[in-house]
Amino acid sequence: MVLAVQTTKSVEVLENPQFCGTTGARTIFTIALTQGQAREIPRYSLVGGEDEVLLPPGCRFVVESVMDAGNGLTLVQVKELPSKEWIVDIS
Repeated sequence: MVLAVQTTKSVEVLENPQFCGTTGARTIFTIALTQGQAREIPRYSLVGGEDEVLLPPGCRFVVESVMDAGNGLTLVQVKELPSKEWIVDIS
């Protein structure tokens, strides 16, 4: 099994075959961030067009819904929960 995790704010990035693509078994997580700990990192990325967001260690989420969108695509909506412990306070 191949598992790759990457965050982006761009649907166009997801359509790229290097990421999610448009065929085969795929899962897209829509994350509602509530704790103000995520950071946008395009200026630090080797590929700024990926519009990446970095989530710190200690993030916790609850699944709010799951949908089989067909054609091998599963959509999962999650909401960030307060973390019990932060490794570093970056606020």
